[in-house]
Amino acid sequence: MIAFPDARHAHDWWDSPAYQDIAPLRSRHIDSDIVIVEGVAEGYDSRDTAQAMREQLG
Repeated sequence: MIAFPDARHAHDWWDSPAYQDIAPLRSRHIDSDIVIVEGVAEGYDSRDTAQAMREQLG
């Protein structure tokens, strides 16, 4: 999980040339989901949400 001050900063990171240069390294070697969520409570564990989403997608 990566924290950003707000969704705009997360999108700026995602769209940045620096991240786009390395994104294929990640996507070629692991299955992953990227979800941007604002206002996540302290101690939130994204693994539970990710697993529930994977189960819904089949």
